[in-house]
Amino acid sequence: MRSLYIAILLLSSLSLLGTSWRGRRHRELLHADQPEVEDWLDDPPGLSVAGILLLSLVLSILLPQVGTFPLLLLFFADPINVVVLRLLGKPVARRRR
Repeated sequence: MRSLYIAILLLSSLSLLGTSWRGRRHRELLHADQPEVEDWLDDPPGLSVAGILLLSLVLSILLPQVGTFPLLLLFFADPINVVVLRLLGKPVARRRR
């Protein structure tokens, strides 16, 4: 049952990622007059959440005794994304507060 829960989370994350990619390719779908849209477009899409969920799903299937503890890695999704972007040599957008 835990694996089903994690699989649904993964599917949801991949759906949001697909929506994000579609919005980036078809900017006419976005509200371009909003300043947060430019910030969102400058920030590269992160694959870390989907990656962590995929890892959690695999672990929950192969090692059922770990339960949902691998989901705690989601707390580190943003730092993981920053590290991956730096390793790939891509710019890391700074968030406005």
